[in-house]
Amino acid sequence: MRTILQITAGLAPDEALRFVELLAKDIKRSATREGARVKRKTTKRSMAHLELTQVPKDTRRWLFELRGTHVLHDGSRGRGARKRWFVGVLVWDEEHSTALREEDVRYECCRAGGPGGQHVNTTSSAVRATHVPSGMSVRIQNARSQHQNKHEALRVLTTKYQEALKEGRGEVRDAMRRTGFAFERGNPVRAYALKNGKLTQVHLGTGFK
Repeated sequence: MRTILQITAGLAPDEALRFVELLAKDIKRSATREGARVKRKTTKRSMAHLELTQVPKDTRRWLFELRGTHVLHDGSRGRGARKRWFVGVLVWDEEHSTALREEDVRYECCRAGGPGGQHVNTTSSAVRATHVPSGMSVRIQNARSQHQNKHEALRVLTTKYQEALKEGRGEVRDAMRRTGFAFERGNPVRAYALKNGKLTQVHLGTGFK
């Protein structure tokens, strides 16, 4: 089974692209040290694409904890210059790209709309389910119970995902890759500083939000 890790700066200047390279090298070095086999694939200039095999269980867990936005705080730049650079990290198992896993689904609760009386309009029973790797989402509000809507949203999303795979797996894979260019430039999962040209992880603080 291959685990795919993608790091992207989206449409960003050279400083952010350097951050992509430094982070990719650090991740590759750490994963290799733990016994994984890592291969770097040639991609677009703003993206790093790693393919990992023979990944130990603890290392795989660590890789998936990297998913999200990462920020580099460059304190060496002069006054008035931009000092924060953001990149997005996307991780998925190629074997599981054909099967929707609930841990890859993000749920959001919202108020139901449409006919149904006052109860429907004043409770947050509707559920939006989003498959994070592909960006596919559905919104369900058929039942009054949030739990029932969540269960139905997962069922509908799974069906939608499987239908997309049947129509053309390449489309889903492209969607997963495009997700990397839409990362949120805020609420980072990890923050770093540069020390002697190398990345050093630092505690997240208000300055990184």
